[in-house]
Amino acid sequence: MNIEKEIDFDQNDLRALLNNTNDLIWSVDRNYKLLASNKAFDEILLQMTGIPVVKGRDILAHGISEEQSSTYKVYYDRAFSGEAFKVKEYTDIPIVFWSELSIYPIYNHNGEITGTACYSHDITAQTIAEEKIERSGASLKAIFENSSESFFLTDIHGTIIALNSNARKTMLLTCPTRMETGTDVLIYISEERKAPFSAILSKVAAGASIKYEQSFLGFDGIFYSYEFYINPVKESDIVTGLCFNGRDITEQTLARERLEQNEKRLEAEQGKFTNLFLKAPSCICILKGPDHVFEMANPNYMQLTGKKNIVGKSLAELFPEVESQGFLAMMDNI
Repeated sequence: MNIEKEIDFDQNDLRALLNNTNDLIWSVDRNYKLLASNKAFDEILLQMTGIPVVKGRDILAHGISEEQSSTYKVYYDRAFSGEAFKVKEYTDIPIVFWSELSIYPIYNHNGEITGTACYSHDITAQTIAEEKIERSGASLKAIFENSSESFFLTDIHGTIIALNSNARKTMLLTCPTRMETGTDVLIYISEERKAPFSAILSKVAAGASIKYEQSFLGFDGIFYSYEFYINPVKESDIVTGLCFNGRDITEQTLARERLEQNEKRLEAEQGKFTNLFLKAPSCICILKGPDHVFEMANPNYMQLTGKKNIVGKSLAELFPEVESQGFLAMMDNI
């Protein structure tokens, strides 16, 4: 009973965590069937297809186009092969919309891949800001200040020329010095991180785009996970500055970890139940659906009935006599 209460609490806690984010979160098993999804995913899929989301159904056949189905099948198969990756997606129907899709394989306690966890984050504001910066070379201060993410710009030498309030807030999580324009970005970086960070800046100054994740403990005693993007700002194909973007992914990271932990725990509990079921001294079977199809049957039940290989077959198929005996009608009323 305590284990059941604990599992129920974990599921409720996880459900609340998933449903209170605007990111789309869902998981799919190796048969492309939807295992779990959050409210944001259910709502957007209903809006796109007009079909309510039902767990356990083939997600590739959920009213999406053949092109979308083929694209996502490739994504899922990559995860099933053990690859964790991110892709940037674009649509202009009904409005211009950019998103970053993160896909990770889900492992069971034996290290086997049983499915994939997917996260889709709206990066429209970030993408539009970066495109405008590249075209005009302007700071776009208004966009920075209205963004929920951290943005700041430096010149080619690393001197800060523009930043938004969230950039200051993020930096103050680990650095006591308030970030200001006209200062070198390196003064806000800890000594042990200055060398690798300088190497990253050199690569971006040469034209590369860098993306990385970092987890850290803030001065407030809270654990944070952030995703950082550093892109070159170009004018006439010449790099004239650097654009820094930081996004808080703490909620997403915790959700992914809790989802994986929950999958493993439920699998372990299912294994315990199956073991008890098979070793029970009584004759036990489990029937499912309106046709009363055998889902499980222990050895004692199969020995008593003289039937083998009964899983997946209906009660009426294996025991035709139960219909004339009125047993099926009685089962229908349970």
